[in-house]
Amino acid sequence: MVSEAIFKDQLGTFKAVQGRLSKNRFTIYQGRKEAGFAGGPQTWVKFFQKNLDANLPFANRSPACLYRVFVKFIVATDGSVSEVNAETSHGYGMEKEVIRIIKKGPAWEPAIQYGRKVNAYRRQPITFIVEVR
Repeated sequence: MVSEAIFKDQLGTFKAVQGRLSKNRFTIYQGRKEAGFAGGPQTWVKFFQKNLDANLPFANRSPACLYRVFVKFIVATDGSVSEVNAETSHGYGMEKEVIRIIKKGPAWEPAIQYGRKVNAYRRQPITFIVEVR
């Protein structure tokens, strides 16, 4: 018989043997690991900078301003990205550009909860600074 027990943000898997716990089968997993870009945050920044058309807002005649774009998406257990949607609507092509890059990217590392891969939402902020030239 295999059962699961929750211990304050942790999960233990144990095997009951005639009403006793078999200590050699007991494993505790740390609570959660968020989904992340393969290679870590620095790799994500490099990928984004390489693929971003930073002049897009200026080319679309955006007024000078600091724009924060928020995009929400799901990272599946296989690392694939789906349901990429903008939470902001500044316009000037910024949200579309961020969505394009996220969809274009490689697979992500899935989130882990209690030692298992799980689907997880990610909320990605991107800041555009448009200055007068």
